[in-house]
Amino acid sequence: MSDLKKDIANLLKEQADIVPRLEAMDENLENLSGQIERYIDSAWEAFGQTIELHAIASPGGSHCVDFEWDVLLDIPAYVLRGDNNAWVKVIYDNDYEETYQPVDPPIDIEDLEAFATRMSNELGILVRSCQRVIPTRAEMKKTAQEEGCMNFNGLNALYDDDLDLVKRGQVWYKGWDISDEFIICRKRSNNDWIIAYSTTGHGGGFDVILEKPTKEELLKFIGHVEQDSDNSDVHYYLGI
Repeated sequence: MSDLKKDIANLLKEQADIVPRLEAMDENLENLSGQIERYIDSAWEAFGQTIELHAIASPGGSHCVDFEWDVLLDIPAYVLRGDNNAWVKVIYDNDYEETYQPVDPPIDIEDLEAFATRMSNELGILVRSCQRVIPTRAEMKKTAQEEGCMNFNGLNALYDDDLDLVKRGQVWYKGWDISDEFIICRKRSNNDWIIAYSTTGHGGGFDVILEKPTKEELLKFIGHVEQDSDNSDVHYYLGI
């Protein structure tokens, strides 16, 4: 047997011995991750908190040389607004689009971070707070002014949070993979219509924004969106 043939045979034998152990290790890592998450959930309840905590433990896997866990904690129903770390509640509409509602703080962010530190000490692995932070109103408005509005939140920031969403929809074209988006809003301050829609069909945000639109502008908008039969009721919303 040549040296090369012998080396290949030895490697295959070593692989046959190691692979089942690696598979068992991966299964053990997955089981331990579940135990870590359950331990944190129980500790959170004992901590006296009733608000839902989301804990996720992601092991590196048997292929990683450090075998470390990435354990992240957050409060999924809320996010922090970046200007003053104010808590806002995440509200989802029927299209799973987010809007944000100011609320009393469900928890001090310092308490969440302190809890993460405590879990790190008890488990011997790094557990850290990973609470989602959204841009400030000023940042969102600046982005909308410089890059255009991509969604209701961007348009609302452009109008200083003065909008109520009336209807959101899409216009699909035969053979196209991306739709044109549109939103119809009312200003709280004076009840004027604000309408934003795309005409490019490339998912790049709204290229037309109508403020207190004329009847001619409304008819042009209706003609565009009602090309899609799913939007055949849009003219009713606008009273035309």
